[in-house]
Amino acid sequence: MPTTRIAFLLAPLLTALATPAQTVRLVKEIRPGIAGSNPTGLTDFSGALLFAADDGTHGATLWRSDGTDPGTFMLSSTTSNAPGRPRNIFPFGAIALFSGTAQGSADEELWKTDGTPGGTVLVREFVPGSAGGHPQGFCQFHGKVYFQAYTGATGEELFVTD
Repeated sequence: MPTTRIAFLLAPLLTALATPAQTVRLVKEIRPGIAGSNPTGLTDFSGALLFAADDGTHGATLWRSDGTDPGTFMLSSTTSNAPGRPRNIFPFGAIALFSGTAQGSADEELWKTDGTPGGTVLVREFVPGSAGGHPQGFCQFHGKVYFQAYTGATGEELFVTD
């Protein structure tokens, strides 16, 4: 009886030791060196991963990854109208909506991407200039996306897009 009890107690430990270890690997070194790229906002989108990361040159921009080094790339180009500091990434059908700024600006507005650099574009500038509409709180309801944004005329209000 004592041998059975010892075997019963040791079984989980022996099973854990016999289980192969999980593999952990770096997908891509987006910003070489110790500073790192600080990936944030990881979001599943159409079989890929969307996230914000800083490559050390362009600031925080929108990236896409299929989980491989060559399949991990910046979605926004280096043009001045490309979105920076993407936040609140929200998948919606064949696109993802997010809030972001024009490069070098604090004007946070509504952007969308279809997962390609050419398909990553500004949807609406709520407050022209430097204030920004700060769209957030995205929610899908009856086939549309509702969210909160600011305009100089209305303040914070409810908006919808399809």
